[in-house]
Amino acid sequence: MTQNVGNNAFPGLTSSISFRSLEASNRFVHQPMECDDSPNGFPSESTLERYRRLAEGAAGITIVEATSVGRNRARINQLMVDEDHRQGIDTLTKAFKDTSSEPLLFYQITHAGQISGDFHQPRVPRSEVVRAYEPAGFDRKPGRLLSSEDINEIIEAFVKIGRASCRERV
Repeated sequence: MTQNVGNNAFPGLTSSISFRSLEASNRFVHQPMECDDSPNGFPSESTLERYRRLAEGAAGITIVEATSVGRNRARINQLMVDEDHRQGIDTLTKAFKDTSSEPLLFYQITHAGQISGDFHQPRVPRSEVVRAYEPAGFDRKPGRLLSSEDINEIIEAFVKIGRASCRERV
C-alpha cells in the first residue's frame, strides 16, 4: 500500500522501493536526529512522542537516532541497545509501530569511539585522533588505547544486535 504524499509531482519519490524482503511505501526518509533525551539509555516520554509523530508522517523510512551498542555513548542521554536496554528499544519500536505499521524503522547503531560525555565536554580534534580509544567516560578519567580484543568485542556487539534485529523484525 502506498501512502499519498503531496500531489505526486515527483513520482520517483512517491513510488515504493524494495530492500530484499522489505518494502518502503515511498522514498522519503526521516533522517536520524540525536536529541540526547534518553536518561540512562532508555527512551523518555519525549523520545517516544517524537517517534510517534514521525510514524504519523508520510515517510517510507524512519531511521532512529544514534543508538549505542554498549556502555560507550557519545552523549550522556544517548539511546542504548544491549541486553540491559532491550525493553526500552522494544518500547520505542512498539510506540512507533502502534502509531503506524507501514513505515520501515531502522536503528542507527553506534559506538562512541574516542571520548564519551555530555555536550559540554571538550572533544579531541578529529585531526588528533589516529587510534581507537576507549571513551574517557562521564567521570572524565582518561580513556585507554583499545586492544584488538576490545575492537573484536565491539564488532561482535554490532553483529549480535544486527542478527537479533533480523530475527525479531517488527
